[in-house]
Amino acid sequence: IHEIIGLKVVTDAAVDLGVVVEVITTGANDVYVVHGAFGEVLVPAISEVIERIDVSGGVIFITPLAGMLDDSK
Repeated sequence: IHEIIGLKVVTDAAVDLGVVVEVITTGANDVYVVHGAFGEVLVPAISEVIERIDVSGGVIFITPLAGMLDDSK
């Protein structure tokens, strides 16, 4: 968890969502709390969403689920 907090989150469309500020541990999977241009975004740590985590590069690459991002911003 300490390696995840502070990483930048970028979508497959090269949209910068912000930085992971917290990791919520649930029974099924972790959830990354990201703060940035879209406000607070909850990113489930599941294989359908997380494409790659580059700890040394400081980036998590994701493919957002439908409805995950508010497209009005």
